[in-house]
Amino acid sequence: MPVRALLRALLARDEARVGQVLDSALAISGQRVAIVADLVQPVVAAVDDLWYRGEIRASSERWAMAALAVAAQRMPRTPTLAPVPPGSRIVLAALDPEEHAVGMDLLAMALRDDGWEVAPLGPRIPSRVLLEVVAARRPDVVGLSASCLPAPARFAETVAALKARRIKVLVGGQAFARVHGLWQEVGADSYGVDARAGVALARRLLPDAVVLRSRPALSPRMLPESGGQ
Repeated sequence: MPVRALLRALLARDEARVGQVLDSALAISGQRVAIVADLVQPVVAAVDDLWYRGEIRASSERWAMAALAVAAQRMPRTPTLAPVPPGSRIVLAALDPEEHAVGMDLLAMALRDDGWEVAPLGPRIPSRVLLEVVAARRPDVVGLSASCLPAPARFAETVAALKARRIKVLVGGQAFARVHGLWQEVGADSYGVDARAGVALARRLLPDAVVLRSRPALSPRMLPESGGQ
């Protein structure tokens, strides 16, 4: 994947070149989730790390993230041949004060290709609002994104409140990449290192009832014959 070419285009603020790199990569790969996981997200991490170390200005980081988000959203959908059961629902959010949403938006794209009903709430979402949405939508999984986590205890309280409602919690973002085991400390059920892993882990977190209701009922001809007399 042309990670360096995409990073150079973003640092040069060459929006046309950004789109060209993504289009060419998708033409070769054929799967949007592969472009997200193997190209876009590594570049997001690189830009975020440059900003974190003070090597680029916040304005440059914001421009790069916005340009990436726009270019990624232009990629056509590439639905999987084996989607999740109909009605599988996930809510995605970045809790206040997190202001980055590009990672969450990229995961939302990959999840839609996998057949999920996705409700992306965006950045800076208060815990109260998230819990209200969860109560109304009753998702199977909630995904939380964080590029930095200045208050892990508050984050953990929200995770605990979700799990008390029997909601599985998937987390992702640079905050969890930088600190080993942080996702476990906050009480999450899984940590997705990228969109591909996030989709696979979200599938694993689906309640058994959702998976079972998607299976066709056995017809009499499919039932095994009973033994005995």
